[in-house]
Amino acid sequence: MFKTRLLILLSKGLSLSILVLTIAGCGFRPSYAPTQNSAENVWGAFAAIDILPISGGRSGQILRNELRTLLQPNGRQKTPKYLLNIVLFESAENLSVKKSAFATRANLQIRSQFVLLDAKTKKTLFSSQSEIISGFNIFTEEYATLAAEKNARKQSLIELAYEIRTRLSAVLMRKPFTNVSVKTLENQ
Repeated sequence: MFKTRLLILLSKGLSLSILVLTIAGCGFRPSYAPTQNSAENVWGAFAAIDILPISGGRSGQILRNELRTLLQPNGRQKTPKYLLNIVLFESAENLSVKKSAFATRANLQIRSQFVLLDAKTKKTLFSSQSEIISGFNIFTEEYATLAAEKNARKQSLIELAYEIRTRLSAVLMRKPFTNVSVKTLENQ
């Protein structure tokens, strides 16, 4: 019995060792791991991005502030290497309708199209889009409905900021750029 347990432990240890060596050998490195040289680090690249003002009123302000918090927790560089231009599109759609013709549920759809540009040449380095749909209840009290919609909007914008950060990190990790483009909103 003792030998069986020992063999199981050894086989698990050997399997784990092989997995670790395989991952290390293929060039895998974590996106957000710090490196010796901050210029090679994704955080150094994030700090070199100037997030341009985003249209969309308060929603644009919330998204820009959230991106600044996620991308540049220690502040941005004085001379940016990249410009991030984002356009927001927002719409709401009533879903569940009672027999009395009153809606009880709505979806808030927030789409963004974003472009990463070289700050010197203004050349497009990466473009993509994201879409977040969140639902909220429609109450008989107008204030409750407004509060639910405001909360849905804020949570959607936070999720959108995380998605933009993830896509930017994937692009910034694979320098040099080859003008990567993802399907744009106009092509839909």
